[in-house]
Amino acid sequence: MKRIVSGVLLLMIVGFIAVGNGFVFYKSIASQGHFFTTDHLGAVYLLNNDEIRKYSSDGELLYTFSSKTYGTIFSADPTDPLKVLLYYRDLQKIIRLDHQLAIQGNAIDLYRFDVSDPTLVCGSYDNGFWIWDQGRCEMIRINQHLQEDQRSRKLTEINPVFSFMQERNFNLVATDTASGIYIFDRYGALSKIIPVKQVSKFQHSHDAILYQKGAQLIAMNMTKLSEDTIFLPESNCEEARVVLKKLYVKQPDRVNIYKKLNN
Repeated sequence: MKRIVSGVLLLMIVGFIAVGNGFVFYKSIASQGHFFTTDHLGAVYLLNNDEIRKYSSDGELLYTFSSKTYGTIFSADPTDPLKVLLYYRDLQKIIRLDHQLAIQGNAIDLYRFDVSDPTLVCGSYDNGFWIWDQGRCEMIRINQHLQEDQRSRKLTEINPVFSFMQERNFNLVATDTASGIYIFDRYGALSKIIPVKQVSKFQHSHDAILYQKGAQLIAMNMTKLSEDTIFLPESNCEEARVVLKKLYVKQPDRVNIYKKLNN
């Protein structure tokens, strides 16, 4: 009995030492996926080909959605968990799902708008959404009535190739691994470029942008441009996100969940 108890205590101690910034391993979600994200409530979303799975913040599978009609889901934006936006880039269509991943309304064909090469889509305020038109280097906003209401100037002199974008608090943030992180206002006007390169994806949280740099998660204040660092417990992970005192670390075949220790 003493040997068993000692073994359990040793595992606990090792677990506490192995984590950085006061996070301790909690559990794993065993699931493959080519795209991973979270919402502000801590729910986890995993995309695998034409399927999206939603898990609770504790890693319990809640809902799934899949459709063979539109093919592979390129991205998901759950900034509004009641209206999760899915983008099918091969067919250039978007659909919205409710909080139970039930489809809302009809699919929206992006070719109905004046765009040439819509490579990225993300949600926007008041049930709108943004389109990045790579062909014309323009950012276009579509409102809840499916009408264009904002269009940025052409960025052809910079010619960014954005890999990810997200809106929060009326700020649209997009990243180009070669030139940096771009900040647009609610009207689509480019307000600044932060020269942080090699960032392919990020988490937009309140007034900060979180992005991975090796075995670290950097939290950069968008106003002060100051940085805080979270040392990740896994050095070879694909992606990491922090929501409500939990750290989610993406591996090819699972998502590991860590809890923040009480200070």
